[in-house]
Amino acid sequence: MAYPPGRTTVGREAIRALWERVLADRPRFEPEPPLPTLVGGDLALTSTPPRDGAGARAQVVRRQPDGSWLRVLDQPEFTPPRA
Repeated sequence: MAYPPGRTTVGREAIRALWERVLADRPRFEPEPPLPTLVGGDLALTSTPPRDGAGARAQVVRRQPDGSWLRVLDQPEFTPPRA
């Protein structure tokens, strides 16, 4: 997971610990409307444009044998390129 910005968090336990810290202060998350999901076989790309115009958020997911989807890449903060 590419979070916090400029760093990566790898592994189930590390990601769980990160979210425990993020959620400890009970932040409020506002839903953001998703862009169309792009699906190619058992991979899909999902994304949302943040309301604050700060770039984009994107995830790549893989279909599992049971039909569910597992996130394999998570980039919660893309910043727009500088001109």
